[in-house]
Amino acid sequence: APGNLAALFAEEAALRLGRPVHVAGGATLELSPRLAIRLGDVTIAGAPGSETPFLKASALRLRVTPFALLAHRLEQFEIGLAGASLNLTIDEINQASWPAAVKLGTGPVRFVFDGADLNFEDRRNDQSFSLAGANLAVTVAADDSLTAEGTLPVNGRLVSVNGFVRDFTRVAGMGSPANLEVKTAGLTASFDGRLTTAGALGLAGQIVIAGDDFRRTLGWIGASPVGTSGLAAFSIAGTLDSSGRALAIRDAELMLDGIKGRGHLTADYRGEAPKRSEEHTSELQSRLHLVCRLLLEKK
Repeated sequence: APGNLAALFAEEAALRLGRPVHVAGGATLELSPRLAIRLGDVTIAGAPGSETPFLKASALRLRVTPFALLAHRLEQFEIGLAGASLNLTIDEINQASWPAAVKLGTGPVRFVFDGADLNFEDRRNDQSFSLAGANLAVTVAADDSLTAEGTLPVNGRLVSVNGFVRDFTRVAGMGSPANLEVKTAGLTASFDGRLTTAGALGLAGQIVIAGDDFRRTLGWIGASPVGTSGLAAFSIAGTLDSSGRALAIRDAELMLDGIKGRGHLTADYRGEAPKRSEEHTSELQSRLHLVCRLLLEKK
C-alpha cells in the first residue's frame, strides 16, 4: 500500500542521509504521467539541535517501477519536489544544515525542484541571501559529485545556471573543485576553481564576466551608475578570491567601450563602513577609475 511505502521512504531516506525524515501528509499512488508515489508534507531535519529543517516540501514525487512497487522496494533515481524550501545554513559552531555524506548505492539520484525557495545563511559572519521560484535539477552521483542546472529569478531577470562540484563532502573542509556558468539577457559569467565553506563561504579561481551593457548590469546588481550614456560592452577576467563578505579580483583584465586595462578590485563589507579599493594601469586612467568605482559601489 502507498502508506507503507511512505514509511519505507522515511526510514530509508533517514538511513541514507543521516538525518531524521518525516512524512506528515501520507502517500498516494500516481499512474500518470509516470508511475510514482506522491508523499505530502515532507521534512528533512537540519543540523543536530537546530529547529530549522534542511528541506521542507509540500509534495515529493518518487518515481517507481511496477516491479519495485510490487516488491515494496524504492528505487530512488528521480525525486520531484514541489513547494520546497531548501535551507543551507551554517551555525555558530560550524555545523552545516546539509548532510555531510549521502549513501546512494551504485547509481545517481536526480532531485527536481519546481518553484523552490533557496535560503543561505552563515551565522558565523552574518552572510545570507535568498532566492525564490527556482527550477533546478540537482544530480548527486555515487562518487559524491554534484551537478545542478536550471533557472533562477534574480532581481527581475531569469538566470540560467549550470554548476558542478567534484566532491560535495569536501566542501566543508579543505574545499572541492567546482565550476559555475551563469547566463541572463546580455550577460554571461563563468567560474572555475575551488568552493569551500570552512570559516566562511569562499570561492578561489578564475572568473570571466562579459556583457553588452555595463550600465544596465550595474543597475541589475544594485549599483548606482552615473550619467546616461556610454558604458556599453564590457568584460572582466581575473582571479577571484572571496571569503564571506570580502572579495577580490586580482590581475583583472578589464575592457569597457573598447578601452582596455589591467588591475585589482577589492571589496570588504564585513564592517559597518564598506572598504573598497582598486589599482589599475591604463592609458585612459579616468575611465578605468570610473569602472572600478562603479563595480564596487552599492546603493
